[in-house]
Amino acid sequence: MTYHTSARDVADSFDTVLTTGALGLGSVLISQKLDRDAAYREAASIRQATARMAYRRVMAEQAFAEAERRALAEDDRRRVAIQLRALAAKRARG
Repeated sequence: MTYHTSARDVADSFDTVLTTGALGLGSVLISQKLDRDAAYREAASIRQATARMAYRRVMAEQAFAEAERRALAEDDRRRVAIQLRALAAKRARG
């Protein structure tokens, strides 16, 4: 057992304990911050992937709607062409 012979010895013993405790607490806080930062990065990655999926879905819906509109326009054009040919044939017959 060690006896303190001066105020300096007492202060040094408390300083060592407090420094060790502060370093331990600092290590815990750093570890928690690293874990939190990793979780934030993972969440950001998930949000980005979700945004990409939503963007692709919207673009696919727009492409489908455009293709459908073009197909309907082509059908209308063909229908009108058939009607005009039938009318021209009818006029040619008399």
